[in-house]
Amino acid sequence: MKTQLLTIGALALSLLTASAQEIATWAGWKKAAVTYTFDDAPNEWQSHNWAATEMNKYGFPGTFYIVTNWGNFSNYQTLASKGHEIGSHTVSHSGNSSELASSQNAINSTISGQKCITIAYPNCNVIANTLQYYIGGRICGGQTNSKSPNDFSRLDSYICGNQGKNSTSAITQIFQGAANSGGWAVLLIHGIQGMQANGSYSPLGQDAFKGSLDFLNQNKSTYWVATFRDAILYIKERDAASLKKTAESDSEVSYSLTDNLDDNVYNYPLSIKVPVPDGWSDFIVTQNEEEIEFSISGDDVYFEAVPDGGTISLVSAGSIVPDPAFTITVPDGDWCKDSSYTVNWAMSGEAKDEYSLYWEVAGASDAISVSSVSASSEWTNEEGNFSWAVDNILTDDGAHGENSRWGAQTNENEYVVLNLSKTQTVGGVEIDEFTEYGTVSSFEIQVDEGGSWKTVYEGTEIGENFKASFAPVSTSKVRFFVKAASGININYVYVTGLSSMLLSENIKANGSYKFTPTIASAGILSIKKPSGKTLGSSGNIVIANCGGSTEEPGSAGSGSGSAGGADNECYTGGGYTGPSCDGEGSGAYFTGVYRNLFSEYLGKTQEEVDAKIESLWNHFFGGQNNKTVYYTVGSDMAYILDTGNNDVRTEGMSYGMMICVQLDKKEEFDKLWRWAKKYMQYKSGDQREGLFAWQLETNGTVKGSSCAPDGEAYFITALFFASHRWGNDGEIDYGAEAQYILKEILDKPGRQNGTVSPIFNLDSYLINFGETSYGFTDPSYNLPGFLELWARWTDTNKDFWSKTAKASRDLLYKSSHSTTGLFPDYSQFDGTPYRPDWCGYESDYYKYDAIRCPMNVGMDYHWFGTDERQKDMMSRILNFFKKDGYQHGYFQVNGSNPSGGYSEGMAGANGVGVFALEDEALAKEYINKMWSTPAPTGTYRYYNGMVYMLSFLHASGNFKIWKPEIEVNDVVMEGKGSVEYNGKTYTESTTFCEFVDCEYNNVSIIIDEESTGIFDATDNNASDFCYFDKETGVISVKSADVVENVTLCDLNGRLLLSEDGSEVEASGLSEGIYIVRVQTVSGKVQYSKVSVSK
Repeated sequence: MKTQLLTIGALALSLLTASAQEIATWAGWKKAAVTYTFDDAPNEWQSHNWAATEMNKYGFPGTFYIVTNWGNFSNYQTLASKGHEIGSHTVSHSGNSSELASSQNAINSTISGQKCITIAYPNCNVIANTLQYYIGGRICGGQTNSKSPNDFSRLDSYICGNQGKNSTSAITQIFQGAANSGGWAVLLIHGIQGMQANGSYSPLGQDAFKGSLDFLNQNKSTYWVATFRDAILYIKERDAASLKKTAESDSEVSYSLTDNLDDNVYNYPLSIKVPVPDGWSDFIVTQNEEEIEFSISGDDVYFEAVPDGGTISLVSAGSIVPDPAFTITVPDGDWCKDSSYTVNWAMSGEAKDEYSLYWEVAGASDAISVSSVSASSEWTNEEGNFSWAVDNILTDDGAHGENSRWGAQTNENEYVVLNLSKTQTVGGVEIDEFTEYGTVSSFEIQVDEGGSWKTVYEGTEIGENFKASFAPVSTSKVRFFVKAASGININYVYVTGLSSMLLSENIKANGSYKFTPTIASAGILSIKKPSGKTLGSSGNIVIANCGGSTEEPGSAGSGSGSAGGADNECYTGGGYTGPSCDGEGSGAYFTGVYRNLFSEYLGKTQEEVDAKIESLWNHFFGGQNNKTVYYTVGSDMAYILDTGNNDVRTEGMSYGMMICVQLDKKEEFDKLWRWAKKYMQYKSGDQREGLFAWQLETNGTVKGSSCAPDGEAYFITALFFASHRWGNDGEIDYGAEAQYILKEILDKPGRQNGTVSPIFNLDSYLINFGETSYGFTDPSYNLPGFLELWARWTDTNKDFWSKTAKASRDLLYKSSHSTTGLFPDYSQFDGTPYRPDWCGYESDYYKYDAIRCPMNVGMDYHWFGTDERQKDMMSRILNFFKKDGYQHGYFQVNGSNPSGGYSEGMAGANGVGVFALEDEALAKEYINKMWSTPAPTGTYRYYNGMVYMLSFLHASGNFKIWKPEIEVNDVVMEGKGSVEYNGKTYTESTTFCEFVDCEYNNVSIIIDEESTGIFDATDNNASDFCYFDKETGVISVKSADVVENVTLCDLNGRLLLSEDGSEVEASGLSEGIYIVRVQTVSGKVQYSKVSVSK
């Protein structure tokens, strides 16, 4: 029997549970495909032979493309015999379609053992009629192919060498991007430096080539390295295949695998998994009655099978014992944390294994965000100019620490402290160790408990990809403590939540378990096989924090600046995000309600959404690694780096400021603004005064002197928000800065292209492409939601600004294609796609800038809800991308000429478009895709990453309109026994806030118990039994009964002070009205209010 039991590490953990039959996206269940292609054979024989030899060391095949009249190429037979593909580069390196067949025939007559069925176009120019002769043709547009390309005559690749990707890191970043998207990365290589032919184009360095192979070898579980031919065969077969169960008995299960393609060409085996029949332990797998190799992981069997290759059968070779079933019974009703409950189970059937009981927490988050780290020591070389710093442990270098890690100075009692962004439930760690220079032999995981370290896990070995879990605990600090080692070198340490907690093992019969939950949560109890298959489970169990709120320490509503969605605290001053009456509409501006699409469509908890937003902040604004885009300059400035072009742009700077103000990151906001104002903004006396140079070097040198007005738009709005949220009394007068820019962007003399003109066209009321491009626009620069706010808040040109929002909405509607919904990058003022003579790319296509348009439309609909046309616009564009299968990112606006890939930025921006979408099922699909799309990393993380993060703020309800401070009415209603307020009777004291008749009220209901009779009027302050003494700063209570305790709260019910006795020292309080609760030694209670004045 040809079988092999796989370890969990061999397959993704998501494959462990039994499921229906399935065909893998890529061969071997890899996450992505990678292909090396080599052009200009046979001229580059020396380079190609060397490259093939290096690839052979790892068993990686490549594809070599021959120009057939460039000389004898029979020596490429040796490469073909090693499994490499030989393809066509035409007869004479021309684009003549007559050479398609002749070059193919020449190769087939010279190279045996394979057929020439793919082509690389000379100079990357597509040749007509290619697919009549070949299954695919390669271009070089510099994009990763999707898993299901739309046009096999235009399969993309990345040029390598000194004219393209010329380092190991640049190439491996392409691979990592393909893994994130599940796509297919193709490299185009000509010669290898040191062996290239005369006149070789863009030779690639040997170290870069070998480094990329080594990376793939270290990550074999992620990448399938395939020839160009095999990748195409697999894609076409997979997408055409039908895998069906055709027969089932106690001893045999059969499947058919068909694809209805030409079996003479399409005969590449597909990777298949089917469930192991219940109770089977000994069996074989056959296709067309021939035994084939297979492997087992969990409850699934994995094998390779050829479509149309005959019936696939699983044939039992032993006795069949079905899995037992378990019935779990638990006490009814909600449970309380820290209380004990007896869980009983009854087993029916025969135990053939040992089973385990788990508590599975609903909505638990695996990612725990870390705000900072520190270490007991850091290894530093003797010269003192290099160290293995502790910050390195926050990221995975992809090589188990070879390139980046934390090292300690000694080998015992060394540690790393991970400061969490807030108190969170911790249930596990993941650690990766670099073992070349010694290993850890004894360590502990410790958590902070009241200022002391408590050990929650002890271990003796780490190695690669180590994981451990422990009983969940709430903490704000975690310490990785190494007690003994022969060397300490750690690639990463991640802290994780706990979604599944083991309670009891070795279950073989009926039994019970006393469960004492320690965390308020919701979930189920389940009994599982070792493979993970569930054999029985309870209903949903809610565990409450019966002593108070179930919210973990450190959480708060978004009104206090956390990454939450609901405003669950009353407004007390500062930036206001509640309802407003100045206009008509259904949006959040008027209602004060900001939708959280992740909770609304996916059922995500607030904790999960908070963790997601915090992880994105740490991703893009954390340490200086291959994720961040935020870089500090000295102690008081910072910039957002365009990592693909290594420069700084107003777009990114203003986006960064907007992200900061939404997340209450004032320090980072100020640093970005100082840099922008110092280096980017034109000063008084310049014809561009107040505007910003759109592109600078990182040292502040101007690289592009014109402005890109989307930057000005975000600068102005972010500054307004900062003014309202943080005030203008500090070093920066945010409001004055916003008003200055808003005035200056119109105060320019020119009125035609080529002159310095207003960045808004004074006739059409539309934003221009730039200050010297007065006659056309960029649809993605049109931000009607921002313009609505400018019209309300401006000190100048109020009439003009009052007309811009409608003009902007009309432009977005006109520029959105009537069928596809796609927007062009540039357009005329009537919405017609536009490409200026000077533009070096198809700006009349949906390409780069245009991906932001759904975000702009969704934001406007969410905020104001005044344009019903936006529903149709979003329905068209979101349905278009769904029909395309989320494969492409570039199109003509009519949907033709697809190319490029569906990026992270598109996943985010299209998700924001859901605000204006009425199709619930489609909305859920887009929000799920948005949530599951990883944040971009690597060279090209900047633009996609910033759009992606802005989109997450929108979709989570965290992209709010921060309005000016409003007046709040403090309403205090007192009464004996009960109080009538707004038609409702209150019998208990309470506080709440309300927005009624366009006024905001903080209401306090104070019920005096009529029967107490404990307080005597005094001569002080007339009849007040409770009063504040300005001289002493003390609040005193006069009572006939002995006072035991006095508690002081604000009008939101928040506890401020509590003292035993009849006096409270309150000199530190601000002026205002407070609520006092007085309790006497006999247990009597009475409420009152007290006024504190200075």
